[in-house]
Amino acid sequence: MPYKNPEEKKAKDKEYRETHKAEIYQMQRQWFLNNKEHSLAAIADWRARHRERCRASERRYGENLKNVVLGHYGNGRVACVTCGEDRLPCLSIDHVNGGGIQHRKKINNSGGRAFYSWLKVNGFPSGYQTLCMNCQFIKKFSRKSEAGCPTRNKET
Repeated sequence: MPYKNPEEKKAKDKEYRETHKAEIYQMQRQWFLNNKEHSLAAIADWRARHRERCRASERRYGENLKNVVLGHYGNGRVACVTCGEDRLPCLSIDHVNGGGIQHRKKINNSGGRAFYSWLKVNGFPSGYQTLCMNCQFIKKFSRKSEAGCPTRNKET
């Protein structure tokens, strides 16, 4: 049935997509699998033509992921749990009981964004905390996790 009003057609199309999400997804997935070579070439071509847009999107995704993970392990704040340092470039995830290098080797993970993704995918397992690099350094070399950050003592 042809629509005289384009807005009415848009509304009907939207309603159809909402009520048939699973079927549409399956059809799209099957088409992709049947045309995988063509699909991957088209994706690579699009990414090459929109390189800066892709990089900006990946950068935003990485920053958002880091904020989510650090916030979770920072007791609801994106800040060091020891000293309160809140500058994002200074913060990272710390294995509370040590053994971070061995753990990352065990899960075949190099760290950084890949490790943040692993934490999120695995439901934010316990045994981690958000620390600034100064507190990590102090913890590593003094073996006292309760040591304060000497460069920036803030009340939390």
